[in-house]
Amino acid sequence: MLIHEVAERFGITADTVRYYEKQGLLTEKHVRRRPNGYREYTEAALERIRLIRLGQIANFSLAELRAGIELWESGKLSDEQKAEIWLQQLERLDRQVKALQESRNFIMSKLQQLQKLS
Repeated sequence: MLIHEVAERFGITADTVRYYEKQGLLTEKHVRRRPNGYREYTEAALERIRLIRLGQIANFSLAELRAGIELWESGKLSDEQKAEIWLQQLERLDRQVKALQESRNFIMSKLQQLQKLS
């Protein structure tokens, strides 16, 4: 898949995809060069970009994502350690969901107050 196709698929720019490469999040395992010099993205690249995008939605920095990916792929983690990491990430997401719900409830209450005054 070419860079513009990848970008369109994920709703990002080609520059963003190139930036992921520069940051070491996409490697030669993910990106190959065609004879004409165009980048060709593998299925592994698509999975990696999906992981990056989901991580960013969960407020992880690219540096945090890179460090986590490197640790994960190092082979140094047991299945139990990997499971613990996933559990910690779920807890982090649950806290974010709770905070967002509280914020939403606050905004809804203010909106309802204003509507009663109208």
